[in-house]
Amino acid sequence: MNATRKGTPDFILIVLTLALVVFGLIMVFSASAPRATYSFDNPAYFSLKQLLWATIGLFLMMGFASLKYTALQKGFKLFFVGTFFLLIAVLFTSPVNGSRSWLSVAGLGIQPSEFAKLATIIYLASLISKKGETFRDFRKGFMPAAVIVGIVSFLILLQPDIGSLVIFLVGTVAVIFAGGTPWKFIGTIAGIIS
Repeated sequence: MNATRKGTPDFILIVLTLALVVFGLIMVFSASAPRATYSFDNPAYFSLKQLLWATIGLFLMMGFASLKYTALQKGFKLFFVGTFFLLIAVLFTSPVNGSRSWLSVAGLGIQPSEFAKLATIIYLASLISKKGETFRDFRKGFMPAAVIVGIVSFLILLQPDIGSLVIFLVGTVAVIFAGGTPWKFIGTIAGIIS
C-alpha cells in the first residue's frame, strides 16, 4: 500500500526568503529613518510596521507551504476572477503620486497587482498541468496563456505601475517557458508588441 508522503521544506528557499526580508527591513530603515524621526520621533517607526507585515507574511507562507497543490487548483478560478475585478476597481480610485495602484479595504491599503502576480502564476500552472503536451502548441496551448497575461499586463499598465508590470512579466514568462513553450513563441509575441 502506498502511503502519502509529506514533502520536505525547501530550506534553501526559506533561507533566501528570510535573507531578502532582513535586507528589505534594513533598506526600509535606512531610507525612512530621518522622516520617521521627524514625524514620529522614532527612527524605526516604518521599519517596525514593515516587520509586523513581514512576520504575518512568513506565517502565511508556512501555512500555504503545508497545502497540497491540488487545494490551490480547486480555488484558483475564484481567486483569479476576484483579482481581475480588483485590477479594474483600482482604476477608479484617486491617483497617488500619479498612479492608481492601491485600494483601501477596512482601513488597509492593498495593491491588486501583487495579487495578480500570484493569481496568474497559479492560473498558468493549472493550465500547463491540464493541457500537458498540448501546451507546447502555439494556438491551443501558448495563445490562451498569452492572452490572459496580456490582459492582466494591460490593466497593470493602465494604473500605471511599471515596476510591478516588469516583475509580473518576468514571473509569468518564466512559468510559461518552464511549461515547455519554445522561446520562438515568446519572441514572436514580444516582436508583435514592440
